Amino acid sequence: MKSLIVYAHYDNDELTSVIKEEFEKLLWADLVIFQFPLWWFSVPAILKGWFDKIFMFGGIYGGEYDRYDKARLTDKIAMISTTTGSPEGSYAANGFSGDIYEQVLFHINHGMIYFSGMTPLEPFIAYQVSHSEEVRRDYLEQLAEKLKHIDDIPRIQYHKLEDFDDNGQLK
Repeated sequence: MKSLIVYAHYDNDELTSVIKEEFEKLLWADLVIFQFPLWWFSVPAILKGWFDKIFMFGGIYGGEYDRYDKARLTDKIAMISTTTGSPEGSYAANGFSGDIYEQVLFHINHGMIYFSGMTPLEPFIAYQVSHSEEVRRDYLEQLAEKLKHIDDIPRIQYHKLEDFDDNGQLK
């Protein structure tokens, strides 16, 4: 019931000042970087709450907007920058955590970023950052270098809505 209230608040321009400010920042940005520690194979609860409040029905999708390539944020790109406590090999297809790109981060890249219309960039992942200051410094340098060449970062391509039938299946 609470989420229905937020939708009505958007439609009636009755958002709290904090939510309105965050929403306006999102509309203003060309690039959004979601920096977070991987937490239980997802975003931390506080970031999930941000998504729940800011990626609102009527404002980002629904109403005059649809979802995915028809949602409001189609002119934007977004990138996950995340840290892990486990080694890189544990996030391989045969690793104990599963493939970080296809399994672990898919629901964020596809279900949050692309759902809102943004084009997701290949994520930046820093493994075992808690193990040494040198490792953290190296990752920060790698991220800075990567961001200098933002146009060269591969985009993650997902199917467009027109590729699916009325039952949500690929044609």
